[in-house]
Amino acid sequence: MRHVLLHYHIFKNAGSSVDALLREAFGERHLSYDPKDRQLVDGEGLRAAILARPDLRSLSTHQGRPPVPEIPGAKVYPVVFVRDPILRAASAYQFHRDAGVHPAVSFPEYVRLRLHGYTAIHDFQTAFLSGFQPADRAAARPMGEADYAAATGFLRALPAFGIVERFDDAMRDLAAWLGPVFPEIAWRPIHTNRGADGLATVEAIRDALGARAFADLCAANVYDARLYEEALRVKEEPRRACD
Repeated sequence: MRHVLLHYHIFKNAGSSVDALLREAFGERHLSYDPKDRQLVDGEGLRAAILARPDLRSLSTHQGRPPVPEIPGAKVYPVVFVRDPILRAASAYQFHRDAGVHPAVSFPEYVRLRLHGYTAIHDFQTAFLSGFQPADRAAARPMGEADYAAATGFLRALPAFGIVERFDDAMRDLAAWLGPVFPEIAWRPIHTNRGADGLATVEAIRDALGARAFADLCAANVYDARLYEEALRVKEEPRRACD
């Protein structure tokens, strides 16, 4: 039986740290798979990518979406992290600012610019884990109850998953599940990126945005906040993302 670890790399959810662990463990047998045309990849596309590399031990993808591919003679182990959506928004802002996408835009301006359509700070985790693949990202529909149900169903079906704010705990949980299958991976805390400067807490973000913009950000992440709460509930650590 072939075993392949599939890392669903949700933007700004500690994915670079997980990638570093996988690259360290498997070297050339680890693949970062994101087609240059930036199109989203469904389960069948991921299945083809895995089948194309018989030596592959792990694959990490920003663009791949559930469902997890089913491959005769192989077992695919999905790994995913979720994060407080408000903290994600600040981290996404820092990334886009530093990368030159929005170099001169303030945080409140960034939030206003990116609260519409299929963007990194608009119920993005729910869309990702539900397998939602909009044909036109700019005109993508809002998330709904069916999307939330699909995303939480995917998360609850996993033997283990990570919460960014509980990264060290996630390493232990993933090691307990995957260590016997992938003994090469040293599941240990490793941090390749840090949080946004001065925006490391929900309170700091609320102060930076002001009441109106903060409320708009929360309204645009109703399902992501619920998804995060559900993830914490599974871990028996309930907390509201926007409180």
